[in-house]
Amino acid sequence: MRPTSFPTQNTHRVVLFQPDAIRPDFERLEDICADAVAAARTAFEATDRLPHPLFKLIERPLATLAEAVSRRRVLSDDYRFALGDMLRALAAAEIGDAEADLHYLLCTALRDALNLSNRVSDLLAAEKDIGWQRGMRG
Repeated sequence: MRPTSFPTQNTHRVVLFQPDAIRPDFERLEDICADAVAAARTAFEATDRLPHPLFKLIERPLATLAEAVSRRRVLSDDYRFALGDMLRALAAAEIGDAEADLHYLLCTALRDALNLSNRVSDLLAAEKDIGWQRGMRG
């Protein structure tokens, strides 16, 4: 005779916790690039609140940033050079207490946008170089 019910007082559960698997950066190229666009957008939006003397320091490379944000294209050398120019200009600027928070936000967003753009470009260049080394020239 087989039982049709099982006692529940003598049972236990086994729970297995697994940490979230971190995907390698190469598998996350689109995510990293989208984060670069978001950081560039944050930086561009912050420039609207800059006082005129600070705005004048970054006015020329700002056009490149504006175009990159509008087209969502953040992997060109011109874009990275423009971000570098903006960061250097802002680092050399005299910042008052009133502009300190905005300056920090802008520099952080610019630095993030530059670092993320460089990361994607580095990964793509590595893939191309590895392919070339393996004989997949093209």
